Amino acid sequence: MPLRELAEVRRGLTTGANHVFYLRREVAREHRLENRYLAPVVRSPFNGAPAPIAIAPGESPLVAIALPPDIALTKVPRIAAWLRDHEAEALATSAARREPWWALPAHPARLFLAKAYGPRFVQRLADVPMLADQRVYALHPRDGVDLVALAAVLNALPTALALESLGRGSMGFGAVEWTVHDALELPVLDVRRADSRTIARLHAALAGFARRPIEHVRLERDRADRNELDAAAMALAPGGELAPELWSALLASVALRDRYLLPIV
Repeated sequence: MPLRELAEVRRGLTTGANHVFYLRREVAREHRLENRYLAPVVRSPFNGAPAPIAIAPGESPLVAIALPPDIALTKVPRIAAWLRDHEAEALATSAARREPWWALPAHPARLFLAKAYGPRFVQRLADVPMLADQRVYALHPRDGVDLVALAAVLNALPTALALESLGRGSMGFGAVEWTVHDALELPVLDVRRADSRTIARLHAALAGFARRPIEHVRLERDRADRNELDAAAMALAPGGELAPELWSALLASVALRDRYLLPIV
């Protein structure tokens, strides 16, 4: 089942001027920017560093200035002052093409598909809606699609193997990359076929390890919590007995890329 049948896939934010629109939390506090219009941002872990599936808003080190386009800047004087101080820089970038230039096209989501992959396959699930950086895609499940069950399937072995096998190798440094058009066609297990018991099992399996950092695939293979998630997901279609062979194929392919991957810093 192509992912587009289960979820709307949206590109993440392209601000044109990250240094203007993305702020570290301490900088936002220092300038006393109006918190109501600051939104936490989900980004890919730097250089493929270990990261958990689950992310809470307070765990994101960055916030974005997320103003609605029709707001009067007089209502947000401190953000307005920040924007005035950085207007010349922003208007020298692609941000100048927005109307108004300071209003980001924000589409908060809870589920995110990474754009590029090293030796880890992590699709993040937020506790509440957050904004997607341009290195991840925001997923909005379609009617009748259980959000957490979809997150479980996307973090399971069949999806990891599909991402590894069908991704583009043109990014360099041993990574594979997925364009938004590729992501629309990503083959995934259809969670709409799951009965209530299977949905509950997927929820429980994902919760079992969603908050621990995801390791290199060669280490994940032997994790009992990972095996439970894979078993729950692969119960949605025939072929569950092939899990060992699928793991071997995934590890062999990632091993070919390992020598080119940047070291974790």
